[in-house]
Amino acid sequence: MGIIYAIEAWILAILGWAWITLRDLIPQRPLMEDLCVYSTLTMSTLNLGLASVMRDKSEAFRAYLGFTLVMWTYLFYALSDGINIWSTGSRYVPDSQTVCCPNKDVQAMNRQFYFGGLTLYLVPGAVTLALQTLQVFVAGGAYVSLKESVWPGNGW
Repeated sequence: MGIIYAIEAWILAILGWAWITLRDLIPQRPLMEDLCVYSTLTMSTLNLGLASVMRDKSEAFRAYLGFTLVMWTYLFYALSDGINIWSTGSRYVPDSQTVCCPNKDVQAMNRQFYFGGLTLYLVPGAVTLALQTLQVFVAGGAYVSLKESVWPGNGW
């Protein structure tokens, strides 16, 4: 049953790759989304390979679950860190400069760095986060399916 989850995670990673290919048609390149999708594609391919050759798949599935949880948390943090809902306070800006320091608006700096400065970065970022959430559920299902449970069948 575990190999089916590995195949499903790999197919979801291919769908994420197709999504990020469409997303990259927008001129502002999303560094954070590219990082999540391409690393998930690489790790799901590695997970599928390890699940195919290993007799005890629990270590591979646990590692993949840990990876997907870290990527989901990192993407969620980057999405929420660019939201302009709180004031960053006043920063020191030297008087002699005509161009302001990058730390004047920290949220705008994070949007520029993580998502290419796109104003509506939350819309495509939410789709990428949804794909990462599905990856977490599939990885969790793969890991839980190998453990004994009080419920018959898959508890996840």
